[in-house]
Order: sequence, then C-alpha cells, then structure tokens
Amino acid sequence: MGFAGQVFAAKMAVGLAVPSTGALSRTGSMLAKGAAGIYSALNSQRKTQAAKRVADAQAEVDRLSKLANMLLNLNLKLFLGKPKQG
Repeated sequence: MGFAGQVFAAKMAVGLAVPSTGALSRTGSMLAKGAAGIYSALNSQRKTQAAKRVADAQAEVDRLSKLANMLLNLNLKLFLGKPKQG
C-alpha cells in the first residue's frame, strides 16, 4: 500500500473511531442499564448473604444460651447437693 493508501486508511480509522452523538447516547444508555442490572443483582446477593449471617448468628446465640443454662443447672445441682462445711 502506498502513502496515499495509508493516509486514507488512517482517515477511515479515525472516522470510524469517533461515533455519532446518537450512537454515544445509545451506548451510554445500554451501559447504564447494564450497570443498574449488575448493581441490582449484587444488592440482592448482599441481602441474601446478610440474612444468612443473621440466621447463623441467631443459631449460635441459641446454642450458647442452651449451654449456659445447662451449666447453670449443673452448678446449682452441685451447689445444692453438697452439705455445708463449717
């Protein structure tokens, strides 16, 4: 390709690289919708994971409460079962 062909190809490449205002608007709208969809999906996953963490924490609290009550009852039985020493 001669010099004139290279200049023409460069002009075409630059011309094709600069989109029209309408194309920019459509592309921006499409990107905004995509970003909104991604944000919505991530937010939904975040809420689901938060609910799971709350449920896991509540299960741990319940388990520890049962354990504490069991130990309290055991200590009471041991304390009340021993005769007084004086």
